[in-house]
Amino acid sequence: MSLDSFVTLLVHDSHSLSGWKSQGSRTEADRVTSSLLELCGDGEATLVGSPSQTKDAPIKAADSHSIADENKGVTTVILRSGPRTDWWRTAAGCHPESDVNRRTGPSLTLHADARVNFTAGVWIRCGDFKERFQQGTLFVHAGSLSQMVTSQGKPAQNANWLKVGIEREGDDEFLGSVVCSPYSDWAIQKAPVPPSASPSTSSAASQKRHWIWVQVKRHGPDVTISYAVSPPSASASHTSEAEAPRRMPSEKELTLMREVKGFNVRLEDGSVPDSQNDAAFQEWRVGIMTCGPLSEHTEAIYSGFHMCIDS
Repeated sequence: MSLDSFVTLLVHDSHSLSGWKSQGSRTEADRVTSSLLELCGDGEATLVGSPSQTKDAPIKAADSHSIADENKGVTTVILRSGPRTDWWRTAAGCHPESDVNRRTGPSLTLHADARVNFTAGVWIRCGDFKERFQQGTLFVHAGSLSQMVTSQGKPAQNANWLKVGIEREGDDEFLGSVVCSPYSDWAIQKAPVPPSASPSTSSAASQKRHWIWVQVKRHGPDVTISYAVSPPSASASHTSEAEAPRRMPSEKELTLMREVKGFNVRLEDGSVPDSQNDAAFQEWRVGIMTCGPLSEHTEAIYSGFHMCIDS
């Protein structure tokens, strides 16, 4: 399914629309809204499961009080990238790549008012990447994706963003994050592996198919990145939507991965961009992004995306 078709499905299909629609107050619905769902980049997306299966699914922007401990419906999205896509920016003089600004990985994102604090998270399936730097991520872009270009049509250097998720490096998958404010600051750690679901589940199968929750919490200029690991299914192969995690992790299940003090601030004085007067900074984009800078295509599987407005 093409990205354009995927937008049509989400916006115009009455069953799946609730999956992206804010369930909070009227004010919150104005701040995070399905009508501004945006897909950018070279790739395609597939919604796993029929519309009837995804009704009331937790891919949504919602008031935090509307999320139950156990969700009866889980929406899974497969987001595929085109060839050699990436999000990566370096300063002049960097080695081995100097002064690059790549912004080509396809993203599926929701609009968020630039002035609000929020928490967003998603489950990402491990075990699918075969080539170096292939990655599936939770993605936050400080500003409008469509407006972040210079008058010459080139990507603007002041468009800050971050990505956190699963990526391939060597023979293993890692939990990685890149905070680009203003240049790419990369950190990785070995992806955690859950214990076997049952005595009959082999260690290799456990590592091959499990899910990791990644979460970003924004409060003013502060950003906190956390993760949690889901127990594997009793089945060695997570191929069906029903085997995706059924709930968000609790606060006690989260592990702090990274803390950023001063995301998306002006370096000269520490102030935030003026969202009142600069149209490019009046919204942020929050969602998922897949890329593979060395690959002909990359496919990542996501489940249970959730975003809520924090006080």
